Amino acid sequence: MVAPLSLSVLWSERADDVVAGRLDLDEERLVLHGGSRDVPRRLEIALTEVRDVRLARRVRERLRDRTTLQIELGDGRLVSVATLASLGALHELGDRLSSAASG
Repeated sequence: MVAPLSLSVLWSERADDVVAGRLDLDEERLVLHGGSRDVPRRLEIALTEVRDVRLARRVRERLRDRTTLQIELGDGRLVSVATLASLGALHELGDRLSSAASG
């Protein structure tokens, strides 16, 4: 059993729409929360939907100048996540999602 992971993040489904919030990862799903009290945002992704994961380091791929993890989903959507914690936390998230995508 893998321990759940919870991180403070920036996330986006589109480059012009960056959301500050929280990421929760368990054995079955990745859930992104954010937005405001008046306009909450939530994105739930089953780990079986994850097709590819990569670190995006180019300036145009970053979210608010942070190294970003790009998560490609089976339907072609791309979700970008940047952690507000250490870069190591982003690497751990990437490793866990890569294992889910290959397994």
